[in-house]
Formats: sequence, structure tokens, C-alpha cells
Amino acid sequence: MTRGPDPTARGAGPRPRSGEGPPPTRGYGQGVGWRRAAGPAAVWALMLAILTVVQLQYPRTLPVLLQAGAAAATALLAVGILLVSRVRARRRRLAAPPPRAPIPEREPEVVPDLSPSSIVLAIGLCVLLTGATVGGWLIIGGSGLVALALFGLARELRQQRQLTRVVRRRSARDPTNPPQPNP
Repeated sequence: MTRGPDPTARGAGPRPRSGEGPPPTRGYGQGVGWRRAAGPAAVWALMLAILTVVQLQYPRTLPVLLQAGAAAATALLAVGILLVSRVRARRRRLAAPPPRAPIPEREPEVVPDLSPSSIVLAIGLCVLLTGATVGGWLIIGGSGLVALALFGLARELRQQRQLTRVVRRRSARDPTNPPQPNP
């Protein structure tokens, strides 16, 4: 049997102890999440820009200006996230690696990596609110996206609970890896 939590659980694998194996190159605590976050923000900015173009055909200028400002602000946010991730990566490369201390064994926990349903929920809410100024056809589409996202979030939550039970059951059966409470 292997030591540590269930290796099929994402991000919950055993961490190497001091002196065991090569140091991790990417992953936990390495700033990868910042780089990944720039992509959805850029896609969101593109969608807001497309909705701005759709609203150009209507005579009111205030909603168009608000939508264009939101698109520009989101695009700047995506660029800022990308720049922060690059600065952090450069500082990490220049800094000396810290000494590796032994990591105490803890009770396994399941941490979700990505949630597409939450992104769909945000997009659906944006489309729903934009439909209030553009027209009913966007309200119907936004409502459908919101309903789809809520079902997806419920499914993800159920799967996370099931995976947590499986991981805890497997770690409880493994006599070489007694779980300890989380600090």
C-alpha cells in the first residue's frame, strides 16, 4: 500500500519528506494558480467586449459605456494578474531555495482544483443582467445558463463529498499511515 492519501484525489497526494526524491518543480505553493487565473479573466473581458458590440445597435449610450468600461477593466485585471505571476516567478527563480523541513502527516483532505460550473454561473449572471438592458432574449439565455450552472455546482459538491469519504476510508484502513488532525 502507498503512504498518504488517495493518489487519485487531485492535489491530495503525499508530499515528499526532506531528502526524499527531487523537489517539486510546479504545483502547491508555486504560483501556478496566478498564471491560470489570467486566462478566465481574459475570456471574460472578451465576452464583455462582444456584449458591448451587441449593444452598439441600440440608441442608449450609458449601457454601452458601462459595458465597455467593464470590458476594459477586466482586460486590465487579466494583464495585471499575468504581470504579477511573472514577477513572482522571477523572484522565486532569483531567491535561494528554503531548507526543506519534514512535513508532518495530516488527515487527507480534498481540495477542488477547477470549477467550470462557477465560471458558467458568472457568465450566466452577466448575460442575465445584460438582458435587462438589451432585451428578453438574453434574459432567457442567461436564465438557462444560471440553471445549468446551479445543477453543475450541486454535482461538483456531491462528487467532492463522495471523494472525501473514499479518501478518509482508505487512509483509515492503511495501518502504515495513521491520520492526524489538521492543525
